[in-house]
Amino acid sequence: QFDTLVDTAKFPEPVDEETDSNCLNIVFVGSLAPIKGIMMLIEALRRIQSYRPDLMKKLHLDVFGDGPLKPRIISKIAEYRLQEMVTIHGKIPRQEVLKKLDIFDIFCLPTIRENGGQSILEAMAAGLPIITSDYGGPKFSVSDDCGFKIPVDNYDNYVRNLADAIIKLADDEPLRRKMGEAARKRVREKFSLEALKKRIPEIYEGVGNE
Repeated sequence: QFDTLVDTAKFPEPVDEETDSNCLNIVFVGSLAPIKGIMMLIEALRRIQSYRPDLMKKLHLDVFGDGPLKPRIISKIAEYRLQEMVTIHGKIPRQEVLKKLDIFDIFCLPTIRENGGQSILEAMAAGLPIITSDYGGPKFSVSDDCGFKIPVDNYDNYVRNLADAIIKLADDEPLRRKMGEAARKRVREKFSLEALKKRIPEIYEGVGNE
């Protein structure tokens, strides 16, 4: 449970501010490699573009990361005419990414191989609803009240379910807020340094009884 921890002091409580209902910002943080699912996210945006063109007018995806798929991603973005909706920032210092998390509305990492999932827990600590895979570390770190976990079965199903999850969160601001609050609470109670400190006596007691 404590393989990955978050210093919640780095993520202050959000201040209630008037948000722009005409703009919805999604963030992806990770390597631009097949296992992180970035291509499935681009394909999901294309699907939304086809079925909900009205929604595409306010969606924007920011991608933080670099990797071997970058040229292909840029090509697909141009092919699908998503240039105005997707920004590839490249790899920037982690601390800079953490400072920016609170400007986003949804954290999406459709990874198909993840252990601790540090970036997911940090996004949860920042109060973001999560869209990820029902597999590996995220399967256990992200509970159902914190976001959507997509079953890992086949490519087409995953893309369809990923697009549906984005649409559900995009259409429901109260749900985004509720899931974001639940995500922040879960990290504080289960995956924070403070939670570990509280568990230390219990851990030592368990070791002594073995």
